[in-house]
Amino acid sequence: MLVDENLLYEFESGLNPQDPKNSPIAATIIGYGEISAIFQIGDNSEVAFKRLPLFSDRPAAEKYSRHHDEYCHLLTDAGLSLPEHQTIILEPAGRPVFIDLAANLYKEQRPELIPVAVDIINVRLEADQGPLTDEEVKKYYRQDRIIWSLYLTFRRVDRWLTTKIWGRRYEYILPGKIQR
Repeated sequence: MLVDENLLYEFESGLNPQDPKNSPIAATIIGYGEISAIFQIGDNSEVAFKRLPLFSDRPAAEKYSRHHDEYCHLLTDAGLSLPEHQTIILEPAGRPVFIDLAANLYKEQRPELIPVAVDIINVRLEADQGPLTDEEVKKYYRQDRIIWSLYLTFRRVDRWLTTKIWGRRYEYILPGKIQR
């Protein structure tokens, strides 16, 4: 079984995680794992795809892939019959990554650098992606700021519950107030 990596890149770049069936390349969810979704891409019913969470970098993804392969070999050695599988690591690229990079200039208190960053990014974008605008970066940052503020609030609640209610040690070091 060989999976078309170009199809996966195209799928991933257009994926709407909140509504996968209405993405440019439609996906139908056929199941859920503890940390992943299993789906069918387009009308290909012969292959099931498992989308794992994003890793911090390629070495972390490769390490996970090695552990997964070892796990599958152990299961096979134990007598289980597993379906054929292939692991493909996709690295995010293009417009979403560039928007995030430019939006980080707001967080770093350097919004005056955004027009320069947008100009540099626009030189590197593919022709079919259209130019990035300062307004697009600003809109993205507003959403990102809300998401991360909410996320950190939940982490602080989790820390309080863990330490005050359950009396356990909280392993994560959370940042103080972030100026945004």
